[in-house]
Formats: sequence, C-alpha cells, structure tokens
Amino acid sequence: PEDMGLLPDGDTSPPMASGGGNGPSGRQLELRDYTVKEAMRTRAYWLLMVGAGLRQMATLGILVSIVPILETKGLSNQGAANLTGLMFGINFFSRLVIGYFGDRFPKSLILGCTLSIEALGFIFLFFGDWSGFGIVLILLFIFFQGMGDGAGIIVWAALGEYFGRDRFATLRGYITFAFSWALIASPVYAGWVFDHFGNFDWAIGPGGICAAIASLCFFAIKKPPQLTREEPEPTSPAEASI
Repeated sequence: PEDMGLLPDGDTSPPMASGGGNGPSGRQLELRDYTVKEAMRTRAYWLLMVGAGLRQMATLGILVSIVPILETKGLSNQGAANLTGLMFGINFFSRLVIGYFGDRFPKSLILGCTLSIEALGFIFLFFGDWSGFGIVLILLFIFFQGMGDGAGIIVWAALGEYFGRDRFATLRGYITFAFSWALIASPVYAGWVFDHFGNFDWAIGPGGICAAIASLCFFAIKKPPQLTREEPEPTSPAEASI
C-alpha cells in the first residue's frame, strides 16, 4: 500500500528512522532498505535462497507422499491418515511458537535449529517402522516434522528484517523462482523411487541430507549491515523550520 501512498493512522509520509550520525554534507543520516542489486551482493541473501530451496526439496516430496510412506512402515491407511493429521496439528501450534521466538531471537538461529530438528526427524523415519521400538521412532518423526516445518514463516520474516520492505516482493520472487522447480520435481522423484524400489528410502535419505545442509546454510547467515542515506534537503521554508 505504501507504493500507492496509503499509510497507517493518517500519516502523510513514512516515518524516518535516524541513522545516528551525519553524512558528508552535514545532514543527518536516515535508515534505508536494500535495493535488489545490493541484496544480491550479500552472502546472507544467497544463503537464505539456498537454505529455503533445500528446505522445500527436503520436505515437499515427503509430505505429498506421507500417507503411502507411513503405510510402507507398517501402518494401515487409516492409521497413516491419523498420524498425518496429528503432524499438521503440531505444525499449526509450532508456527505460533516459532513466530514468538522469531521475534526474540536471531532468525538465522531459529531456522538452523528447526531444520536440524527436521533432519533428525528424517533419520527417525528412515529407521522407524510400526513395530517394537520403531513405533517410537515414527512418533518422534511426526513430532519433529510437525515442529520443524513451521520454520517456513521465519524465512520470509528474515528476508524482510535483513533487507527491508522496499524490494521485498522482488527479492522474495527471485528466491521462490529459484526453487520452484523443486515443487514439481520432489514429489515426482519420491513416486519414482517407490515405483523402482518398492519403498521410499531413497527419497527419505536425500531429504534428510537436504535438511541438514539447509540448517548449515541458515546457521551461517549473519544479518547484513543496516544501510543509511542522508536526509533530503528541505524543499520549502516550512520544512526547513521543522
């Protein structure tokens, strides 16, 4: 809405945040957002892009096929459906919890931890089955996947925090475009694995590896520095007197 001149609470201009100093001409500095080119020159943007892409590759193929995957682990169709519902119920609450912590702790830390949880969940799924101690592993996967997948909301919150609102849509679009192929390829690959091997192990294993690498990418992100610019010169006597 700001692009259309719409601002909250009757404001007539966006609030200016002070940069805490003066520029070369003596005018006060104000904070500004990154341009697309400036953001793409930062290490944080590329790590965020790679981490977000690997996260989608890790989870999407598994989640699309989660019921048949659980059936290969010994559950009935109804039992697999029940656990799937439980997993998404956990995911609902995890988004609230992760969002709360995302406002209070570094977002890269939150993302790294949640993807580590997902990677561990994939290990449980790989070795688990619906008998004996394997039942515990399957239930741990359901809990860990439900908790870890809530990290998706933090990816875009981190993008806005790091680079600002001005070019948020474009920067998000580039990231989404970069891994959009995975939205199609991952479920197809999981189905191909089952057709050729009779189980999903070769989809679960690579998924866990992708989640682990994504967690390392997120842990490696350091928030880019805040950019500043000089406040514009007053254009009228009234502005000059403020």
